[in-house]
Amino acid sequence: MRRLGKIKIFFLFLLAGETMAQSPRVVAIIAKPVAQHLEVSVQLADLFSPKIANTIRSGLPAVIRFDFRLMEAPNREARQITRSWRILYDVWSERYRIAANGQEQIVSTFAEMEKFCAGFAAEKFLPLERLSPQKTYRLRLQVALIPISAKQDQQLRDWLEASDATEESVPGEDRATGFRLNLSKLVSFFWGKKERPFGTSEWAESSSFGVAR
Repeated sequence: MRRLGKIKIFFLFLLAGETMAQSPRVVAIIAKPVAQHLEVSVQLADLFSPKIANTIRSGLPAVIRFDFRLMEAPNREARQITRSWRILYDVWSERYRIAANGQEQIVSTFAEMEKFCAGFAAEKFLPLERLSPQKTYRLRLQVALIPISAKQDQQLRDWLEASDATEESVPGEDRATGFRLNLSKLVSFFWGKKERPFGTSEWAESSSFGVAR
């Protein structure tokens, strides 16, 4: 019985360690009014565990989902803003492709990709005209990492083929990688199937800020 108890404890620690390793951390989140917009910068850590790193290196896609909540004092949610990045290792060109903020970044190594994904920055995150000068705000953030398994990847390919038939007839560079899609539809496609994110951070919160006019 004592031996069985020790084995149970060992596996509990093993599972706990794996879970913690899979969870991203929001190290810092800064939100400040600049000119006519709210400027936001985020620093992340522990985004990729060895397991998800191997998944990406195998050529399967992954999505980083940024779930922002604009809070009014004292604790009222005023707005929800979501940003999603996609990551794909192109096994043919041996390059990492990161679709972020409406642009695509291509890097050669996993370390370069990891460094890029560790920082979120948006100079024009939200127009200040949407905020009230009489109120005080905070910005909350939770980050989720969503890998796509081999089974999901096949579902995605089937879904993309059906979508491609009605969208365009001329193949582009993105189609050659098998990963041309509307990212919002992708996230909804898998989250709608109740898929659990691979790792989700704790909620982090910026300092309070106001809007002067």
